[in-house]
Amino acid sequence: MNEKKSYFFIIVVCVIIFLYTLFSYFQHMEMENKGKLNFYSVFSQSCGNNRGSSSVYINYNQKVYSIRLPNVDCLKYPIGSKIGLIYNDKFDYFYIPDGLEKDISRLIFIGVVIIILLIKWKGINIRRWLNSARKGF
Repeated sequence: MNEKKSYFFIIVVCVIIFLYTLFSYFQHMEMENKGKLNFYSVFSQSCGNNRGSSSVYINYNQKVYSIRLPNVDCLKYPIGSKIGLIYNDKFDYFYIPDGLEKDISRLIFIGVVIIILLIKWKGINIRRWLNSARKGF
């Protein structure tokens, strides 16, 4: 596979990730605007000591749900404590309201990656473009 096809494949994968993140953003925005915040009791906790994944576990409708959290936040919810969540019944998952901070930062990050890949893939020479723009003034 030559370099241009590899970049094209990477760009396609990044666009798919971007679209999925955009879909999640709109789901979470709707949940924050229309969803009802309920408090659920934590029955188990798995907080990592390092950068690993941390989770708290809740029961809802006789099903166990894992709520992934940063380690610092995981420690705030010991067993028996209550955690405020919004349930998405359409896709069967819980969402922690955060003002869409994670979704927005993910969209910005993947958007920047796509732009950088497009610039590299198309062979746009930024220095040549800037120098020609300066000469034009």
